[in-house]
Amino acid sequence: MHLETAEAHIEKAAEADPRTHPYGVYSVGPSLAPIGVFCWFKTPAEMVRGVVLCAHFDTPPEPDEWAALIAAAAPHVVNVKADCTAALCHLDERLVWAGTFDELSQGSGKFAAELRSDFRLTLDDDALTTEEEEAAIRADEVDDWIEHLRNYGH
Repeated sequence: MHLETAEAHIEKAAEADPRTHPYGVYSVGPSLAPIGVFCWFKTPAEMVRGVVLCAHFDTPPEPDEWAALIAAAAPHVVNVKADCTAALCHLDERLVWAGTFDELSQGSGKFAAELRSDFRLTLDDDALTTEEEEAAIRADEVDDWIEHLRNYGH
């Protein structure tokens, strides 16, 4: 895979709708420019390939090495049902979160709860308790939530 192709895959995944591409990752750039991006994929296998692409985005390997990296990551697809972040973090040291859109929107994980709190704080409602800030995303908030995720970390 060429760098241009990798960039196109990451860009496409960053723009994907998590309602139709429910498997996501959040990865940050190198420490000098720690800009993060959410990427969304249709299947667990696509998500694992996305983690590999993110890991090698700044220093892409030679084209013939991409196939070997993807093949080496393939066995980790079975771990997607468990704790995705823990199962996949060895593929990308800058991986912050991996999981499903539902987990991010409804789950009890620390990253998800903090992200929902951050989202609700952008709504300028200072009267919310911590519990209310971290509560699951309601149906009427989904569109704004997705927009928040697209802009988060930039």
